[in-house]
Amino acid sequence: MADLHYRLTPDIAQLLRAANLTAAEWRLWSYLATLDPFGDRYQEMPDLVEILEQIESSCIAAHDQGDRPFILAKLSHLWQHGWHDLIEDLCQIYPTWGIAATNGGVLEAIG
Repeated sequence: MADLHYRLTPDIAQLLRAANLTAAEWRLWSYLATLDPFGDRYQEMPDLVEILEQIESSCIAAHDQGDRPFILAKLSHLWQHGWHDLIEDLCQIYPTWGIAATNGGVLEAIG
């Protein structure tokens, strides 16, 4: 079977450029776009761990370098934009970050 080719239309390309995506956001978009590039077959979303492994999250790299303030700032930014479930999952998956999401929604350094 021949490989299928996804055509990145000028409209989509313009929208992506206008979004000012970070490098991690570009990696996430390109990964998700390859799961169902034509939108013609239903795909379950991969679990969070698989997504992070595929895109090599900048927070994971920052943790490896010991940059806890960077991680706290990134997670706080995502929290403010409504990514509460993701942040709670990340804090549970990576307890070594020393960051937790409280019930009130504020991220705090722990330990």
